[in-house]
Amino acid sequence: ESYESARNRGADIFAEIKGYNILNETYHPTSPHPDGIYALKCMNSALEMANLSVSDVDYVNAHGTGTKINDSSEFKAINSFLAERQSPSFVNSTKGLTGHTLGAAGSMEVLICILSMKNNIIYGDGRDYKTLSSPKVDYVSENRHNVQVNVCVSNSFAFAGNMSSIVLSKIQ
Repeated sequence: ESYESARNRGADIFAEIKGYNILNETYHPTSPHPDGIYALKCMNSALEMANLSVSDVDYVNAHGTGTKINDSSEFKAINSFLAERQSPSFVNSTKGLTGHTLGAAGSMEVLICILSMKNNIIYGDGRDYKTLSSPKVDYVSENRHNVQVNVCVSNSFAFAGNMSSIVLSKIQ
């Protein structure tokens, strides 16, 4: 729904879709490229459509299935994506809260991102991220309260190389 339409009908508006990208990496039927180059391209293209810079991104909701190959590839992509930031960005995967709902996962994760923006909370996923560390990434395994989230990138990376990233912005 357009902003104007929602405003005219008196709706509570919590976030705006600023940009998105959908691509198919065609690397392998069940595995992403190990260097995360296509995941990086997907996030960068969504951010470009949003007309924002990586310094605007407060939080990345990773696809994060909990598998070694997928998480490693996505971590490399996210780390490269955030490389230009002066300070770390929050990152986690909310599949630890919901499970992997397959076709509904992306929609549920966008809703959790919107709740994070609305409630100033990043919901911890309970995972141990000690093996994935970076000065540009602040992994959230336990709830973080009083956190200002104005821009979020949510990733959905699926079998057969289907990838999407969406950029959400809080309505001030």
